[in-house]
Amino acid sequence: MAFGTKESSTRQVNAGFAKVVAARGSFQDPALDLADELAGLLGEWLAGDRGGVELEYELYLAALRNPALRPVAAEWRQELSDALAERVDPVTARALVALMDGISLQVLLTGGVYDAGYAREMPARLIP
Repeated sequence: MAFGTKESSTRQVNAGFAKVVAARGSFQDPALDLADELAGLLGEWLAGDRGGVELEYELYLAALRNPALRPVAAEWRQELSDALAERVDPVTARALVALMDGISLQVLLTGGVYDAGYAREMPARLIP
């Protein structure tokens, strides 16, 4: 994958999780258990190319030191929040995105194993 600016790199790499979400296309189906679906999405993404997932987060977190990247990082959060808002209210959608972000970081930073049960239980506590 060829990259230009850090901004375009961040956009390209952040598409990884978005592709997993789009491929499943399940947020629109009210019959599916949203907590199960979120846990499945996160598990599928984290089980993929670990180097790609780590690069995605490295570029996402680069916005901490580079204010020019903050709008790009916010796009990822907003797109996922908007998709979730088809099933839950906008505030809950943002909370779910923050929770998924935290679970991802814990797995990536500690080298731990993804705990699908935990990743299912915690969103279920937030979903009305």
